[in-house]
Amino acid sequence: MRRSRAGSVSAFGSYAWDAGMLLNRAVPGAPGTPAFRSALRDALESTKNFSDINGQVNTTPNDHIGLDQRARVMVEICDGKWIYQPR
Repeated sequence: MRRSRAGSVSAFGSYAWDAGMLLNRAVPGAPGTPAFRSALRDALESTKNFSDINGQVNTTPNDHIGLDQRARVMVEICDGKWIYQPR
């Protein structure tokens, strides 16, 4: 297993946070019955305007990522800082 270097960062923690937040939104709408999995899937697939680490999420049965062009940006790293580069 590779260990992180001191001061390094990783996006994996934020992805786990996003997954937890999506479940936090979806689970209350899914009943505690044998239909739970189906209801949970339906709730996740109907997520609208959820802000996660990558952008605004709007999922559908055919799009489980839910990100649009707003999630794609160009940056330049200058002196250790990320500088947004407008289109």
